[in-house]
Amino acid sequence: MEATLQLSDIVQQLGKKYAFSNYKANFTGIVSGKRSEAAADAAAILICHEQINPPQQPIEFKPDHPFLFLIRESRQNIVLFSGRFILPSTNS
Repeated sequence: MEATLQLSDIVQQLGKKYAFSNYKANFTGIVSGKRSEAAADAAAILICHEQINPPQQPIEFKPDHPFLFLIRESRQNIVLFSGRFILPSTNS
């Protein structure tokens, strides 16, 4: 099973609602100068990726057995966190 989480909605709910807007984002003091060519390319790739790969239907997952899980950064394939689920709840 694999799941992808877009953090942009969460970040926007935390108060950074313009961080992902091409026209309203303001990173003055964080990034020097205007938008770089690489950043423009990355934004174009992101827009194309979202248009080519529409959101998928949620997968129902019932954690009724022990399992291992990983949280991974997909571009560089780096494992950020790993864990194991041992005892399922008996309250369901």
